[in-house]
Amino acid sequence: METKLGTSGGGEFLLQNEDEKVAVKTVMSILQKAGANLKTIHLERTQQYISMVAEKYYTFCRLKLSGEKFYMELSISAKDAKPLQDDSRFAGLEIGKRRFSRVPLISADDIPRYADVISRAYEWARPA
Repeated sequence: METKLGTSGGGEFLLQNEDEKVAVKTVMSILQKAGANLKTIHLERTQQYISMVAEKYYTFCRLKLSGEKFYMELSISAKDAKPLQDDSRFAGLEIGKRRFSRVPLISADDIPRYADVISRAYEWARPA
């Protein structure tokens, strides 16, 4: 079952399952509460995941909620990852060592636990 949500590249963007729909709406809600201009965010799909792109050019979040593995990847620099090193939410994960730091999810319901980091990833993605 596919759900239409917004546009990507001028056409309708399709979400392939309920988890994807909930995940995108949850991230958008988090960003709206943080004061983000949602009009500057668009979605792109690959076969593996949904990319959330800020300001037309910078991917700050990837969501994979289909197949066997569910995860969220956030763009976190090494400098910005330092305060997260002792955060129990990221225990055992390599945060800030690559452009995207992967956070395993059981379902889209896990996403609100990372609201603060999602908001920061969006802010980091915006041009200075």
